[in-house]
Parts: sequence; C-alpha cells; structure tokens
Amino acid sequence: MFGLGLANTKDWSNLITQSRRYRCANIFVAFVKKLTALRKELREAAGEGAVTLVCGLDDVVWLTNLRGHDNPLYPFFHAYMVVGPDIALLMTDQRKVTAEQAEGLDADGKDILVHLFIEDMDEIRRKLEEGGPNKILLLTEPLCGLDVRERIFRDCIEQYGEINGEESVVLIKPHPRDVLDYRKVFPEYIVLDGKFPMEVLNYIPGLRFRRVISVFTVVHAIRFAEEIVYLGEDFMDNYEPPEMHRQNEMI
Repeated sequence: MFGLGLANTKDWSNLITQSRRYRCANIFVAFVKKLTALRKELREAAGEGAVTLVCGLDDVVWLTNLRGHDNPLYPFFHAYMVVGPDIALLMTDQRKVTAEQAEGLDADGKDILVHLFIEDMDEIRRKLEEGGPNKILLLTEPLCGLDVRERIFRDCIEQYGEINGEESVVLIKPHPRDVLDYRKVFPEYIVLDGKFPMEVLNYIPGLRFRRVISVFTVVHAIRFAEEIVYLGEDFMDNYEPPEMHRQNEMI
C-alpha cells in the first residue's frame, strides 16, 4: 500500500497545462512514458505517495492513447483514471470493450491495455519466466475467514500443485478483494499483484500455464491455460457448511 495524498485543484490544473504542452509536442508518445511523466509531476506537486483522479475525457484519451465514440463530435469515451505511484486504474463500462475489440488490438494496443492494469510489467514477466515450463496459476478468492482461507489454498497447492508427478512453479494471483497476505503466508511461491483482473493476462504475448486452479472464479474468458481445474461446491464442503455456498441448490 502507499500513503494517500491528493493534489489540490491548483496543482492539478498546472499538471494538466504541462501535460497539454507535452501533448502538442509528443502526440505519439507511448502510454508508459506519459504515465511516468505524469507521476513525476504529481510527486513534485503533492509529495510522495500522492494519488489523483484524471476525469477530463480529453486527458484520459491522451494519457492512454485509447479512443472511443461516446461523443459524436470527438473521439472520447466516458471514463476516468486513478493514478498514483503504484496504481493506474482505468474505470469505464466494461461493455465498451468487447472481446472482439480487444482481439482486434495490435501489439502496441495490447501492451497499452496490459500496462493500464499492471504496474510493474517487467517484474511480472521476470517472475513468469522463472522455473521452466511447468507453471501453475492459483486464483484466490475472499472465502471464509483468513485462517480457513489459508488452509483452502494450501490444500489446493498440495492436491493440484504437481503435474505428472513433476514439481511445478506455482504462481498465486490474489483476488482484488482478498486481504490475506499471500507473500507472508506463502513465501515459497510467486505472488502476483492482486489489483489487476486475471483476463488481462490474455494479452501478455507467449504466456501459457499448464494448469489454472479455481474454486469458484469463472474462468471461461481465459485463454492462457492448457488445463483448468474448477473445484466448486464439493471442494468447499470440506471447509464450511454446505448451506453457505449451495444457496442456488436450495431455492
């Protein structure tokens, strides 16, 4: 986590003015470079750990290099961004970006999409390259209490963490709402950032997992797995009363 600081209106107005001057001279600058420059200006204006809200539609499309058609006269789309030292979160109606549109992105467009959600992409790539081809991705969820949750996902790894008897490299992708400190309780495994949605991994070139493990998370939208293990209600019966997770069956 980072300390919370907010740039005041005057500071932010100055940042916007500087960004627009930068825009005129650098129309085709990559998103990552723009984001780095904005963070630098924000830090100088409001201090370490400062975060801000980017809500001008022209500023959103400039910063992200994305375009839309919500306005018939301008290539804008309704969205805003939260930007800070370790977050760059784009918020818009997910229905605006269909799977077909995302698939139609070129390599640069997919790279922009990935960097919008994943702060340190180079570090993620380094972690994904560790340990050879047998990679397993465990998707966590905010289930039960923290002690039971730890036991659930430890059992997942114990039961499904090997492929054909061979030890695998286990990566843990925490759910965005999961507050369990997986780096502390699972120091032997690679823990990814929990803030980005798992579907973003679809757009990392060459990424493949031999197995993806999920308890309840719907994984139909992922295309980076050779095998998907969906555990579901029968598995959860071991950790809490069935009526806690079998509500649909009781209707």
